[in-house]
Amino acid sequence: MSELKLVHAIGYSGHIPNSVQVLPDKHVAYVLGTSVVIASLTDPDDQCFLKGHKNDIITMNISPNGRYLITGEGGVESDVCVWDLSTLKLKYTISEHDHGIYHVCFSGDGEFFASVGGPKDGRLIIYEMKTGYLVQTVYLPDFPITSVCFSPRLINDRGTETFDYRILAASERSLVSILFQPAKEDGITTTKLPLGSLHRNFKSMLISPSDPCILFGGTSSGDLLIIDIRSGTVLKTLPVCHGGICSIVCVSEGASREGRGGGTQEERRARRARGEKRTGYRSYGAQITTTLYISGGDGFVRELKSDDKIDWEETSKVSVSGTSVTSLSLDLGDNGLVYGTSDGTLGRINVATFTHAAFSMNNVSSVVGMGFLEDTNEIFVTVTADGLVRVWDC
Repeated sequence: MSELKLVHAIGYSGHIPNSVQVLPDKHVAYVLGTSVVIASLTDPDDQCFLKGHKNDIITMNISPNGRYLITGEGGVESDVCVWDLSTLKLKYTISEHDHGIYHVCFSGDGEFFASVGGPKDGRLIIYEMKTGYLVQTVYLPDFPITSVCFSPRLINDRGTETFDYRILAASERSLVSILFQPAKEDGITTTKLPLGSLHRNFKSMLISPSDPCILFGGTSSGDLLIIDIRSGTVLKTLPVCHGGICSIVCVSEGASREGRGGGTQEERRARRARGEKRTGYRSYGAQITTTLYISGGDGFVRELKSDDKIDWEETSKVSVSGTSVTSLSLDLGDNGLVYGTSDGTLGRINVATFTHAAFSMNNVSSVVGMGFLEDTNEIFVTVTADGLVRVWDC
């Protein structure tokens, strides 16, 4: 008898933060137990599976160029898997943590990636993407870590791109800034950001794509904090939602990258002579409009806009679920967002009209019974432990 081959699966681990990512080719990647499902946004029958974990996947991140995917699993013997999405093959399996991988993330330029273990492990490990080799290990002061983000290359005071990076790691008690300098033998400097008298539990964080000195931090209380990473100063606190901020994505418009170093020396001198303003990301004379899309534990997705990252206006919102919206991912090709919820729903939001539609609904409790309807091979019924009965069309 030939081996059975899995061709389609119904399910989604929607309780995991950032568990769905839009891919460049009209597909999405989402977590389902020990596997990642690669599914078409246009053909519901088009699915394939990335299988390399022994335990359930509990964290996932996609590279900035959309080519690579990192996943981390729970359990005692836990691995980090790096997938090449162009071939749907496993590129690296890394076995440095022994008690669960709580977070994984790529650097903003995709040159490095990091993994964070649990309280029994206590480490953040940085790897080079080109080789998969471990390059630095950081022992963090507070655990468990609730959120991590990894900058692109930093810009110095002259507007020149350096070879340095910054990693932010948040726990329930602190926010730690890690200066990572790959060119130095001991290239790690760890600093606890003061944040004044504020004590916040960060559920989600994002470094501004137009200014790597600015951090957007979403808290369990539903506040959005705008933080100057260099000084640890909280520039603004905005109450956004109830139930905590689960996911943040950002689009910046008006910034014009001009290459490393912001152009030639003569061009930079000419801009300074004209009095053009330089920002942290080599943009001159352009007003940057920042748009944040924020999902919350109250089931809403909100759009906020700002021209200075200090004064924000909520321009749109939509209720997509009665439970937490745990994941958001930009679908720039179709002017939209893909979202995932803790009740197993996957859907899309058109950001022009801020309307939404679900494209996949899934069980989240254990299936305790199922069967095909009489005289049909097309319709079957599932019963789950939470008492939900669903009818499915093959």
